[in-house]
Amino acid sequence: MTSAPPPASAVEANRLGISALQAGDAAAAARHFAVAISGDPQSGALQRNLASAWRALGEDERELTALEAALAIDRRQFDLMAWIRKAERHEARGDKGAALAAWSAAIALGGQLNPVPPPLEALLAHGQAFVAAATDTMFSAASGAFGAVRGNLSETEA
Repeated sequence: MTSAPPPASAVEANRLGISALQAGDAAAAARHFAVAISGDPQSGALQRNLASAWRALGEDERELTALEAALAIDRRQFDLMAWIRKAERHEARGDKGAALAAWSAAIALGGQLNPVPPPLEALLAHGQAFVAAATDTMFSAASGAFGAVRGNLSETEA
């Protein structure tokens, strides 16, 4: 079963949104992308475009909501760019746990690409560095906690 093409109004609204975003009018872009989404609500690409407008406006929560919507559309969650952008937003907000989860998903999906497109190489390398640093931090914290407990344990019982 093939899906029907999006209505012309959604395509046109998306085109206007992209033009507005490129012209630096993120508020107009968000309005156009919202119209496009109303015409084609099953498009993850339109949700990502809306997320771009929200990012340009500094609307973190709205950006994350649009990215979640993009990921919800693809039930298998194979939307690599949505995962990357979600990871970037959580990282920028200092939400290390959510960033770690999103970067991990992005890296897993990116690992399936052969070859990795050059524009994604730097993004995925950053994600790998973030995951490595977070893993090292967690390992150090766990080792310190277990070391304190281990010091209180006796290896032999009387």
